[in-house]
Amino acid sequence: MTNFNEKNNNYLANYEYDYSFEFPLIRVNHLDSTKISDTVVAEFPLGLVINGKYENTFLCSPYKLKELVVGYLCSRNLISRKEDILNFEINHGKKIAYVNIDEPIVNDDENTLYLNDYDFLKTNPICNDNLKISVSSIYETMENNLNFSQLFKNTAGVHCIGIYENNKLVIACEDVARHNAMDKAIGHCILNDIPLDNKVIFVSGRLSFEMVKKAARVKVPVIVAKSATTSLVIETAQKLNITLVGFVRGKKMNIYTNPYRILFE
Repeated sequence: MTNFNEKNNNYLANYEYDYSFEFPLIRVNHLDSTKISDTVVAEFPLGLVINGKYENTFLCSPYKLKELVVGYLCSRNLISRKEDILNFEINHGKKIAYVNIDEPIVNDDENTLYLNDYDFLKTNPICNDNLKISVSSIYETMENNLNFSQLFKNTAGVHCIGIYENNKLVIACEDVARHNAMDKAIGHCILNDIPLDNKVIFVSGRLSFEMVKKAARVKVPVIVAKSATTSLVIETAQKLNITLVGFVRGKKMNIYTNPYRILFE
């Protein structure tokens, strides 16, 4: 297995996956049809084994797999920093990531896991009250967020998560699943020792409880989504002192919680 903390940033770069494929199809316009080929985004199964025990299978876009695994481990409260990972290896033939971590938290009861996550978050609210972002910056950043994704331009089949500091992009990640894109972006920051308690996360689609939980784990104070959210997300963001913005379309948006971080300028 690879020593995870060795200075070898390109150890996965020698294995390339196709991110998209050309497929023949019939395109219909009213009652007219045409045979064409079109670009379709790739979806890739990656199994995860932690300390010899099967944990999960990701259905994901096949890039930034290391970041995906690290972000997932953090969201499950299995690690808090990259040094908690002892060894890491991806078997590309089997499509399995093998990870050894220090003092893993084992929990076989899915219902208990959900309740523990929620209880943990309620007792660990976001403390950064100093971060502010202007309404005009939110409009502009949301409009530009998907421009960072060439795969979205080619296929319209991925979600994009952007992490920003002072209106500047830190990392943008894309995936067929929005929660995977979030894990990739957070994993990138963990691997590069980038703190997240002074960042803003932009989400290209709908915002679910699972995504708020992931952001809360790493103390992100502001989350901005292009689309809708749910009652549980709003209630959770309020309790955790997270500023939640949704339905950012053109020059309109909804501020659901903790509006004191939003500047009207």
